[in-house]
Amino acid sequence: MKPTTFNDELDEFFADPMVGALIATLRDDPAADPRPLYRRLGRAGLLAPSWPSRYGGRESGQVAACRLLEAIGMAGCPDTLYVTTMQVVGTVLVEHADEALKDRLLPELAAGNRFASVLFSEFDAGSDLVGMAVEGVAEPGGGWRVSGRKTWSVHTPFADDALCAFRVATGNEHVYDGFALGLLPLDAEGVRINALPTLGAEAFHEVELTDVLIPPENLVGEPGAAWPIISGSISSERTGFDYLSRAYRWLTLADESGLDARETAPLWDRYHAARFHAYEVAERTDVFGREDADAALVKLVCSELAQRCAYLVADRLQSPRDALDVSIREAPGLTMSAGASEVLIDLVATALPATALDG
Repeated sequence: MKPTTFNDELDEFFADPMVGALIATLRDDPAADPRPLYRRLGRAGLLAPSWPSRYGGRESGQVAACRLLEAIGMAGCPDTLYVTTMQVVGTVLVEHADEALKDRLLPELAAGNRFASVLFSEFDAGSDLVGMAVEGVAEPGGGWRVSGRKTWSVHTPFADDALCAFRVATGNEHVYDGFALGLLPLDAEGVRINALPTLGAEAFHEVELTDVLIPPENLVGEPGAAWPIISGSISSERTGFDYLSRAYRWLTLADESGLDARETAPLWDRYHAARFHAYEVAERTDVFGREDADAALVKLVCSELAQRCAYLVADRLQSPRDALDVSIREAPGLTMSAGASEVLIDLVATALPATALDG
């Protein structure tokens, strides 16, 4: 019987033995190339469910995009390349790029033919994107020459392009002025990618940029006025489902290993409540648009839960060693990636009415 809904199509896709073989490879080796799996999703028309149809999407909304991310995570697949390519870079392009750039790149991303990474973070700036120092110099023929170092970029060797944030001279000293955003090909002259030492399952990379040209047709937004796009892009990846799938897998492992239900039951309750909340926010996003505070709260709740589940597995279980190894190495970063918990708490508190804070 032919599948009739997006969920049916996802179920059929992940039930395919060929897909199962790809997933088994990715489970066995976290460093394995995930692109073949995503190319199959692209060929099946499942990779960009929320995008407009003219760019290869299905116009099915944020709920469908979250369902896809949940399915990827539940299957035990690495999801970072999907998150950066589709949820961050793709969303920025859909919402802010000019039509020529959308027509050129978005169908390629939706088909799984190209992938993208994000170059925002810098070593000396940490989580404070306002502190970035990588600069661009205007090119006489148009575009910008960018030089400097970006750090903590994930799955960069698998990406074709990178969405790079950089500073430009504007003559205005306001703290949020002087930011620009553009796509640069990672095989361009002057780009060097270096692996960074890390305990995590996924490798981080430093990207050295030496006089790299970002042509005018690759700019996103107005140079010098791109801060709202940069800051808003972080919210687009805060769906919570990349963390919820980890929590689910670790709690399932705890149950299968015979851990006392008195320890896991409260966490299962938190999992189901967090999942309900995450889908509720996705539904509101489809109706009213994305709200930064909603996204921050979802990420805060889901990442704190996933970290708690990871520590439970690490503290209580003795086997299997590979699962323990992953949980121990991933746990510290869960509440830092896509926004540290302290930053998220501040975002949520700022959005609360004064009456709530007073009482």
